[in-house]
Amino acid sequence: MLGKVKRGILSLEAYAARGKDKIRIQERLRSMQEDTGMSVSVINLPVDNPDVKKRFAASIAKAKTNIQYEIAEDAEKAKGEYLVFVNCVDDVCDGWLDFLAEAFRKDENTGIAGGSTYYSAKMRKGKAYKTRFKGVSYTANRTDNRGMSCKLSNANIEGDEQSGGITKTDIPSINIIMIKADYYRKLGGLCKLYENNAWDFAIADLCFMSVAYGKDNYLCDNCLVSVFRDRAIRKGNNDGRYILPGRWRKNALSGKRPKINNNEIDICASMPANEDGKFWGDYHYANALQAALERLGYITNVVPIDDWYEESTARTVLVLRGRRGYYRKALDDGQRLIFWTISHPADISVPELNQANYIFYASERMQDKFSEKVDVQSEVLMQCTDPVAMLYSDERVIPTNNYSPELLFVGNSRGVFRKILRDVLPTDHDLHVYGRHWEKFPEVQEHVIANYIDNDKVASVYHNARILLNDHWDDMREYGIISNRIFDAMCAGAFVISDDVPGLEETFGGCLVTYTDRKDLSDKIDYYLTHEFERMRIARAGRKRVLNKHTFDDRAEKIAEVIMADKYARL
Repeated sequence: MLGKVKRGILSLEAYAARGKDKIRIQERLRSMQEDTGMSVSVINLPVDNPDVKKRFAASIAKAKTNIQYEIAEDAEKAKGEYLVFVNCVDDVCDGWLDFLAEAFRKDENTGIAGGSTYYSAKMRKGKAYKTRFKGVSYTANRTDNRGMSCKLSNANIEGDEQSGGITKTDIPSINIIMIKADYYRKLGGLCKLYENNAWDFAIADLCFMSVAYGKDNYLCDNCLVSVFRDRAIRKGNNDGRYILPGRWRKNALSGKRPKINNNEIDICASMPANEDGKFWGDYHYANALQAALERLGYITNVVPIDDWYEESTARTVLVLRGRRGYYRKALDDGQRLIFWTISHPADISVPELNQANYIFYASERMQDKFSEKVDVQSEVLMQCTDPVAMLYSDERVIPTNNYSPELLFVGNSRGVFRKILRDVLPTDHDLHVYGRHWEKFPEVQEHVIANYIDNDKVASVYHNARILLNDHWDDMREYGIISNRIFDAMCAGAFVISDDVPGLEETFGGCLVTYTDRKDLSDKIDYYLTHEFERMRIARAGRKRVLNKHTFDDRAEKIAEVIMADKYARL
């Protein structure tokens, strides 16, 4: 074990030299040939901390190595026969490249070689020079409401001194690795899904891919580096925790594959598998789509986020892309992946969409925003309604005094004072609110009736309100995605006043009313509360419009056309 030192006094090289590593490192370096003939390109992965890069540059300028190397901006511009990727490294020991290269000299089947990692001298809380990673272990577990998450931790592999401190392992390091340039390109490089600085997981992913291709990866224990992590760097890695489990699922490297059923579809939606799932609109949306597809003869499974990455026999995976991203298997097994981007458009990345075989965008504006960058066939498929659940059957004209309340809003807060409620409050009208997490907004909370409406009662609640108030989340408005609530409310025969969204007028014409500002909303509420016949005429026109063009049966037929047309050239 390395000796104790006071934090921040010594360099990593000096620290390693104080313990048993001193003789070992010096002897190993002397035993290596001075001119290896290797050409290496060192690529420093982007880190939002210039001080880390400065310390790394100063360290490699002083560190001894027999390897000729260049510093390259990225792998595409690198000229070396071998590539070395460094991630958050701020200090290296003598022989840092030599010890990595040794793995390739010892075994021609070497895929990736990595070194041991210590905490930087700049780390706080007494972590300086303590072991961070000697080899990397990988574990994946379910997490509340977010599906599968994974953790990369210290495997604590003791290098075999008889083999020069070189030990075979799947993930040798996530901070420094060496790989042949041509092999790196064969593997497809660092997966672009991790482009948001999730480099820990990008390197782990590359290591798994190397093993899948039949190569051996090695931890070179004599290669010592230290790393510095601040809050920004740790935050950048968070997304990777949810990508890696999707790409590398249980038994991914075993070669085992279930028998595929060409007529089976998994409908993956973002709600959790627990009781909380029924509060999610995704739950009811997925079940309505399931019923419509089954009416066309398909075998379907509604899959909550907790179970997305379990083994499946479905030929087609249809992802209702909502709150969470979906990541397909890294090793192609013939499954078809379709995205239907129904919400949270600002959270969707181009690399995520590029995984798909086909994409349904929920609006023309969204298709326009992504189509130039996403190399996947697509078409527009707006949200819709389920007439089985939402069609209000009583066709009679109900007297005005039976309508209750005057104003209705259905929606959760998510910590936001929703736009239309901000524009309508305070109000002298009878306002009912159904939704969760309004406690921090007392002016809304006093109007909350319940945090949830049973799905079999929603149509009646919509229908019996004089005016249903609707608004859109900012990103939905920006991307022109029309709220699913509008389709449902119109199917129930409700009269809707909504904020405006691009494409709303083209879709519904005069079947609903939009407003521009607080005064305009107040004026229109007062007008339509006193003009019942006009209000009901508009509501009936809206019901007719959605029943003719915007039901789950209509959408299921479009989805079936894509599946049957074999539009999957990349498979």
